[in-house]
Amino acid sequence: MMNKKIILYYSIYYLIFIVSSIYSYMHKIGEIYFIPIGFITCLIVPFLFKIFHLKMIKEIHILNLLFVTFSIVLGSILNFYSLYYYDKFLHFISGLLFCEFSYILYNYIIMKHHSKVIPILCLLFINAMNMMIAVFWEFYEYACLLFLNNDAIHHYSSGVHDSMGDMIVALCGGLVVTIGIIMHYKTNKKNVFIQLCGKFIQNNS
Repeated sequence: MMNKKIILYYSIYYLIFIVSSIYSYMHKIGEIYFIPIGFITCLIVPFLFKIFHLKMIKEIHILNLLFVTFSIVLGSILNFYSLYYYDKFLHFISGLLFCEFSYILYNYIIMKHHSKVIPILCLLFINAMNMMIAVFWEFYEYACLLFLNNDAIHHYSSGVHDSMGDMIVALCGGLVVTIGIIMHYKTNKKNVFIQLCGKFIQNNS
């Protein structure tokens, strides 16, 4: 049943992707070279999980597909990035997701090494991972400017402001997860961030 649901999720994604790509091509909107990127990007996370012999839970599949849909299909292929603050919205969401995945990674490593969770180290780790990814994303956008003449970084219109704004909102997204984890440490109540991590750990223990 789970496999059928996962196949359904990816089928829906590819249906949206195909319709959006055709529309983009016919109406000359968005970036055409993102069409092949959109075709393979949603498979990167499952591929990485396969390499490291990890089991993906349903929620991670859904989050993966939603993020690729909003960032690649809507953002690049249909040019939603031209909408005011759409870029900042996605950077905020990326901060949420990468902090959560970093939290899952930290707890998985702790479980495998039979170690004890050190709260302050955990919080430093997840935020450092989040900001590292945010910085490398800005490197990618700068590379788009240099090699593809695609000013994703808005260098000519805003200089350094766009990059700094992107990293700040990614930090804010990560802080939402951080606060949720801190509340768990203080009250021992399991919010959505803790529940997602616990389900992954349980499936991979």
